[in-house]
Amino acid sequence: MKRLLMLGLALALVVPATAAAKGELEMGSVMICGPSDCGPFDDEASLRWLSGLMYAESPTTAEAPPVSSYYELRWADGGLGDAPHSLGWVVPDEGMIATQRFVGNGGVKWFRLAGGIAGPVAAATRGIEPFPAPRLTRVYVGDREVADPGPYLALLGPLEPVPGRAEPDVPLGLVTAAPTPWTMPSSYAELWYSPDEDAVLVDGTWYRVPAELANRIDADAGLRQASPPSAATPEPVTSPSSPTDQAGFPWALVAGLAGGIALLLGTLAVARRTRSTGRGGGTQPA
Repeated sequence: MKRLLMLGLALALVVPATAAAKGELEMGSVMICGPSDCGPFDDEASLRWLSGLMYAESPTTAEAPPVSSYYELRWADGGLGDAPHSLGWVVPDEGMIATQRFVGNGGVKWFRLAGGIAGPVAAATRGIEPFPAPRLTRVYVGDREVADPGPYLALLGPLEPVPGRAEPDVPLGLVTAAPTPWTMPSSYAELWYSPDEDAVLVDGTWYRVPAELANRIDADAGLRQASPPSAATPEPVTSPSSPTDQAGFPWALVAGLAGGIALLLGTLAVARRTRSTGRGGGTQPA
């Protein structure tokens, strides 16, 4: 009996702890923060919805939004057990949230803000400056550091999915100054690029790389030279119009030839007449 009583007491202690560990977010347990200030995130319905994203077996995920300003969701008490200090990030301008997943494969996943959640988020962040949109400080293509990391920021935003037939040949490393929703958990996003398909592998899915950026990646990887900017097609040079083009028949040319022939005939006639006079028109000697 004593053993059963002790077992029952142990179970009574374990069940609440297990329920909390499985995502029963309580009022006052979550803060929403910018780089220099935080505020409580205490909307009860929003906390229940957030718990579902973190602990439900198969919530519907979304593609990463364009890089934008954002807020960080933090545990107010530093976390539940060994949970990370940050539990998610909200991108209000895009209506998106990224959260830590504590079931399945774990990691950080993106979700669309459910209807009715944007209002509490706006209220909780009133007067708090967001984190600025992240910038890339370094980019590595294979073992090469690129000279201009800026254009590679497009790889962190939405891209067009393509069938996964490519081979992941070239590793890409995108580095930010601090962890962001797009470069978690260590300020670093690793992608794989296929030059044969102009596609990049992100979290198991292939996406098409815009042609200009694909050309840049190939050049930075030393696979080929970047194509020069396309030059404007030169305007065709129009030759001066000929008489034939203007009238359909070279009347001016014919007239010029006729005049020349007439002048030649006249000259010959005068010369002939002069020769006749010189032979028979002079005075005979006595």
